[in-house]
Amino acid sequence: MAAVSMTMGKLIAGIIIAILAASAISVGASTMLAAGPQGPEGSQGDTGTQGPQGETGEAGETGARGATGATGPQGSTGPTGSQGPTGATGATGATGPQGPEGPQGPQGEQGVGFEPTGSISVSAAAFVASDSTANWRCSGVDLYHLETGGVHFYGAVQLPDGATVTNVTFHWIDLGGLNVQCQLKRHNLTMTLNMASMMSSGDTGTGSSYDDTIDFATVDNIQNTYYFDVLIPSGSYYFRYAIIEYEYPA
Repeated sequence: MAAVSMTMGKLIAGIIIAILAASAISVGASTMLAAGPQGPEGSQGDTGTQGPQGETGEAGETGARGATGATGPQGSTGPTGSQGPTGATGATGATGPQGPEGPQGPQGEQGVGFEPTGSISVSAAAFVASDSTANWRCSGVDLYHLETGGVHFYGAVQLPDGATVTNVTFHWIDLGGLNVQCQLKRHNLTMTLNMASMMSSGDTGTGSSYDDTIDFATVDNIQNTYYFDVLIPSGSYYFRYAIIEYEYPA
């Protein structure tokens, strides 16, 4: 039994030695197979022919925008272009306030046909009796009545506005010892004023009377009306017509 144990021990020892020997042989072989130092680089061979171009790859993403560069210098001004069409006229603006009144200009020359003086006549036919019951007559030329007492007759007068009355003449027939009276009057709706007064003279028949001392001579047709007041004393006296002369201020 002891002999068998010894033999087994020797066997195992031999196996171990064999394994170790094999390992040593393998290490040695590996050592022998390790590469030596690299030799010098040989010359480059000829370039081979270029192969066909490969397919274009997909476009990459757009990169971020770079910063704006500095503004360059301004270029020279180009030639002026042709004028465009005129635009439509705009609406008229509001009227501004009226400016102050300027100085009065010099008086212009007298117009052709202007007469600085004039006259009007008032005939017997323009009169009516103040008493509607009076027995009176008018032939168109002579005004008279058949009453025993005096009768007033009124005749309207149309004078040019702004004119100045210079004189009044009235024509009559006086066949008695009394007188025909004639007055030019102005009425302003509140009072009546005499402008001129005349009367016949004696019993000489046909004649005229004249007055150039005119009161309130300037005609104002806005504020006043004008008329004749004739008093005929009886049937022996006649009013024929009157003439008013006037002038315009210079």
